Amino acid sequence: MSVHAIDLARSGMVLTLDVFDTALARQLDQPDDVYNVLEHRIADALGIPLPRVAGLRRRAENEVRQAAWARGEREVTLEDIHKRMVKLLGVKVEVVSRLSSLETELESALLVPREEVRELYRRVMEGGGRACFLTDTFFPEAFVATVLERSGYASPLVIASSKHGKTKSYRGELFHAAARRLGVEDVREFLHVGDNLVSDVRVPSSLGVRVWHFPAERDVVARSGGRFRQTGSAWSGVAQGLVNRRWASEEVDLESLGYGVLGPLWLGFVPWVLSRAKRDMVDQLFFLSRDGYCLKETAQKAFGEGHSYLHVSRHVLYLAFVHVDFEEALNLLSQNYSGLTFRQALERIGLEVGSEGGRGDWWLNHLERVISGAQDVELFKGVLVARQKDLKAVAAQMHERLGGYLKGTGILSGRRIGLVDLGWHGSLQKVLRALLDGFGFKGAVSGYYLGLFEQAKVPEMPDTAEGYLCTRGEPLGAQAALREGPSVIELLHSAPHGSVIGFEDERSRYQPILQDRPGEVSQYRDLVAPMHEGARRFIADVLDLGEMLGVPIDTAPLLRPGEAAANLFRLLSAPRPAEVALLGGLTLSPDFGLNTPEVPLAGWRGRGVQVWPAGTRLWNRLKVPAWFDEAKYLAANPDVDAAVSAGRFESGYDHYLKFGVKEWRKISEV
Repeated sequence: MSVHAIDLARSGMVLTLDVFDTALARQLDQPDDVYNVLEHRIADALGIPLPRVAGLRRRAENEVRQAAWARGEREVTLEDIHKRMVKLLGVKVEVVSRLSSLETELESALLVPREEVRELYRRVMEGGGRACFLTDTFFPEAFVATVLERSGYASPLVIASSKHGKTKSYRGELFHAAARRLGVEDVREFLHVGDNLVSDVRVPSSLGVRVWHFPAERDVVARSGGRFRQTGSAWSGVAQGLVNRRWASEEVDLESLGYGVLGPLWLGFVPWVLSRAKRDMVDQLFFLSRDGYCLKETAQKAFGEGHSYLHVSRHVLYLAFVHVDFEEALNLLSQNYSGLTFRQALERIGLEVGSEGGRGDWWLNHLERVISGAQDVELFKGVLVARQKDLKAVAAQMHERLGGYLKGTGILSGRRIGLVDLGWHGSLQKVLRALLDGFGFKGAVSGYYLGLFEQAKVPEMPDTAEGYLCTRGEPLGAQAALREGPSVIELLHSAPHGSVIGFEDERSRYQPILQDRPGEVSQYRDLVAPMHEGARRFIADVLDLGEMLGVPIDTAPLLRPGEAAANLFRLLSAPRPAEVALLGGLTLSPDFGLNTPEVPLAGWRGRGVQVWPAGTRLWNRLKVPAWFDEAKYLAANPDVDAAVSAGRFESGYDHYLKFGVKEWRKISEV
C-alpha cells in the first residue's frame, strides 16, 4: 500500500474502505464461485440434487433484484434472496433460516484479510485517524463487522447497502449516508480505497472523493498472465483463487512459480492418470525415471496412491533393444545422441575408441564430428554398423542386466501394467514392450502421458497409449503449445538423481547405475526442487480447502487439460522478465551426455536485456545442419523473412521445420 495513501489518511481525511475484494478476499476466484461450493452443502442438508442448487441461487438473487429495482429500491437482503429461493426449490418456508446460516457460514470460512489494506487500516487508526467500511452487499452489517473483526480489523464501523437501501454504485448515495453517520460535512473529506472501477473509483471521483484504486487479486494476476480458468467448476474456482492469492501478494520466486505453473498441471494430470489406470484395471503403475519422479511423489503424498518407480532411460532401453531388433535399434540409437560428437556418443554407448585402426576404421576420421543433422545421423549409423560386433556384445550385456532388474521390480508378473511419463513420441513404450515380451511378460501395457505428438507410435491392441494434453497431435493447439519447449518441460520435471546408464549385479539383485553429474544435482537442489515444493504446496492447499468446504473429490481430472496447462503454456511462449531471470540459469545438455556442454535456457542480447529461447527453439538454433543456409532460405521466401522479423518464428530454420518441409518451400532461390 502506498505511503502516500497513509499520509493522506493521517492528514485529517476520513479513510473509507471497500470490503469484498479490498479489505477481505475470498479464497475463490469469482464471487459467484461461492454458489458452486454452496450447492454441495445445501444438497447435503436438504437432499436437493446438485445440478439445481447453484443455478437456482443465482436466479433467486436476479429475480429479487429486478423486483426491487422496479419498486425503486437499490439493494436487497440475504433473507429476501432466500425467501425467493425457497419458492423456487419448492420447500418449506422454515428452511430460509437454514439457508442463510449455510451461506454465511461458508462466506465466513472463505473470507481472509488482504494484508496491505489491513496494515493501512491499523496505521491510520493507531495514528488517531478515522475510518469506516462501505460495502454494497446483501449481507447484514453485523455479519460483515464480525468477519472484519475476526480478520484483524479492530472495532470496524460498517455501513452496508443492505441496511440503508443505498449503494455506492448508484450516484454514490452510500457515501452521503456515511458522511451523515460520521458527522462529516462534505464527502470530499473522504479518502476511499476499493477495487471496483465504477463504484469505488468513477462514482466517488465524480463526487470529489479522493480515491485509491486497489485491484482485486484476480485482476492483478490477470494482468500478469496467471489466469488459467476455463470452467465454472468448484475445483477450478478453488485452484484459481489460491493462485490469485499467492501471485497477487508475493514477488515471483521459484516456489511461487512452481505453485502457479506446475501445481495446476499436476493437479490435473496426476488424478487423470490415476482415474485412467482405475478405468483400465491396471495392476500397477510404473512411473518412468526421471520425469516420473515428481509425478510419483505427487500421487503418493497428495492422493495416497503407492506405485512403483522404474529406473530406465532411453540410453539403456535403446541399447538393450539392439539385442532384439538390430535395424530399428540403430535408428533409435543414431538419433539419441544429437549434439554430441561421434567420440562422445560411442563412449556413451560403451564402445572403446582407439586413435588408430585398420583399413575398415574409416570412422576414426569423424570422431570429432557433431551429430547435428540428418547427414550426421546417417553417418553415425554407418559407424555403428561398422562397429556392430562390439555393439552387439555391449547390447547383450545390457539386455541381460536390464532383464534382471525388471524381474526384480515385479513388472513381468503383471496382467496389465501402466507406464507414466511425459511422453512426446511413444518410442519408449514401444521399445519397453518389445523387451518385456522377450523377458516373458504375458500381460498388456497402457501408457499415460502428458502429451503424445502426431508422430507417436500407435501400440497394438490390447496395449493402449493416451495423452492428457494431446494424443497423437490432437488437439493441434495443445501440441503446438507443447512444442514451444519440451526441453524446458523436461527440465522442470527433473529428479534428484542422475540418468540411468546401466545396471550392476549385487548378490543376484540388479541395481541401477546412476550417472554422476554434480551440476545436475546442484541445479535440481537450487532451481527445480523449490518449484516442486511450491507445486506440492499448491495441491495440498487445494485439497485442504476443498475438504474444509466439503467439495467432494469425486471427479477426475480436477482441472481440465486446458486449465491445468495454461500457465505452463504461457510460461513457454511469453514468460515475464522475472520468470526469465529465475529460470534462465537452467541448463540442458544433449541426452544429459557425459562431458558435453550445458547450455542455459536464456541468453543475453543487446544492452544486457535477457531473452527467453524456449527449449526446442534453442536447440533448433544450435543444431542447424550445414546444408541449410538461413540467408538463402529467407531470400527465397520473403513471407517467411517478414514473419521472422515480426517475431512469429525464431528463425528461417524454425519455420522450415514446422511448415517449410510440408509446404515444399525452396531452400534457396536456385
